[in-house]
Amino acid sequence: MAYRLTAITLSVLLACGGDDGGETTPDAGDGNEDGSTGGSIPLTIDDLCGVDGAYVEFFNSAFECSGDFLDLLDLSFEATELDAACDELFAPYVEDGSIVLGTRDDLAACQDKLRNLDCAQDDIRTIRECDAVVRGTVAINDDCQVNGQCENDGWCDTSGSGSCGICRARKSDTSSCNDDDECEGRRCAGQSQGSAGTCRAVALDGMSCTEDDDCVGTLRCNPTSLRCEVAPAWAVDDACLPNTSDCGFPGTNLFCNEGTNTCATFAGIGDACAGGVGTCNFLEYQVCDENGTGLCTAPQTSPLAGACNMFLGQKCQAGLSCSQPFSGGTCVDPSVGSTCNAAVEDFSCGILLECKSDNTCNYEAVYTGTCP
Repeated sequence: MAYRLTAITLSVLLACGGDDGGETTPDAGDGNEDGSTGGSIPLTIDDLCGVDGAYVEFFNSAFECSGDFLDLLDLSFEATELDAACDELFAPYVEDGSIVLGTRDDLAACQDKLRNLDCAQDDIRTIRECDAVVRGTVAINDDCQVNGQCENDGWCDTSGSGSCGICRARKSDTSSCNDDDECEGRRCAGQSQGSAGTCRAVALDGMSCTEDDDCVGTLRCNPTSLRCEVAPAWAVDDACLPNTSDCGFPGTNLFCNEGTNTCATFAGIGDACAGGVGTCNFLEYQVCDENGTGLCTAPQTSPLAGACNMFLGQKCQAGLSCSQPFSGGTCVDPSVGSTCNAAVEDFSCGILLECKSDNTCNYEAVYTGTCP
């Protein structure tokens, strides 16, 4: 996958606006009764959120360049969900003044960039054309709750024990980090649960890397040269390295066959698979009936609280999420207020939510009105 959803920073998410599905937003050059131009009109929260707004457009752009993440976990989102999330996450901060919105000219520049992303050269983590749409007013070293509140492109450090975080300047390359948000270059390389990473710039074509997430957009990290490159146009029988993004995995119907180190096509439902004849598409929760027909079979569908496992062919009903799709988990409701386990990294909560310390799913920052 190109990068985890959690690598998409709040400051970038905030830097998007759009029409809320009501009145049409005037073009930047439209005149107004008071003689001002449309481009100088300040944006409102309705310009920021909406089913047809640029918050939704932002996510569409992000997953256009990294949609494998959704495919791998069988996830999806609706525009109405994004609209609700936008209002929940950002409207209170605009209302209390800790976040101020730019103008329609700023919005137009942001939308133009989003609509013309080059997935091989642009990275949603580092685009700067949207910075003026949303600006924080909280000074560095003052209390905060989300990144967007911090002025001068700061980030909100919530790692302390207090109920509020602290606005901090982003860290330079080679600094220790735990999240992409902390870094000037918007990449915290080598970070994992319980282990810190190192800040670096997102790598361009030909630059050094250790994993795909180090590279800009859809570029992949060549596992041999450890350099970012445009992914090959993979085909059956191409040489590959197992357990990498070779063969375009997981965004294609190809995988790297460990027995031959060449790209192969997944066997389809009803195709022979027993004895290693074929490999069923486990990404689709299809499994081989080794002791029966010897053919690839369609997944079983599990209800709420039922078992789920990508490699055993146990798939959750539509609208449910598998808490541990790779190792085996339980089908859960991924919506706000649902139960999750904060002690482990799982997929119980929807893609716009996270598991909070009280073991319930909620938005990353639930507004308190006290920070600052």
